[in-house]
Amino acid sequence: GSCVNLGMLAESGFVARSAAMTDYLNSAGWRPLSNEQALGAVRMALASESATLTFAAADWKALTQGEQALAGSARLAPLVTDAGAGGAEGLTRLPPSARKTAALTAIRNEVAAVLRLDAAKIAAGDLLGDLGLDSLSSFELWHRIEAALAMPVPLARFTEAPSVEALAELACAIAAESDAPANEDMVTLQTAASG
Repeated sequence: GSCVNLGMLAESGFVARSAAMTDYLNSAGWRPLSNEQALGAVRMALASESATLTFAAADWKALTQGEQALAGSARLAPLVTDAGAGGAEGLTRLPPSARKTAALTAIRNEVAAVLRLDAAKIAAGDLLGDLGLDSLSSFELWHRIEAALAMPVPLARFTEAPSVEALAELACAIAAESDAPANEDMVTLQTAASG
């Protein structure tokens, strides 16, 4: 059997019904998981052979400030650095033509860090499972990619990307989705101005 620990859920349960509890957990560095993220975590847990799994979203800086035992963790150190420090400087801030290269570089570096591999030896098409990624390390990789690219990546979509290249394409697609509202607003303004 396995024990699965989920962080706070944003859309159901006690925390979702208690603004005071949500505020307290947020102040401690814990962030809510959406139902989609929680279901993605359960899918990962079902595929895992680990006895204990924990899935949670966190503001790593706030969490390590409040939890001194975590503050000195070498494993958490990259998660505590400023978003974008991994080299992508925020994927959505880059022009679309530069995003794929930046995403590939940042994701390759994060895969190398999590799996303790030489980034130069990781090909874009290498399957993450073949490189040694398992359910526990994939959760760490998910958080590191979100931090490196300075953007949220839905867990359910993350788990469907089998390679570095697929993750880079996913990141570019998410960045393009975030561009859409600005482009729609621009079209609306141009239409209104021309009419």
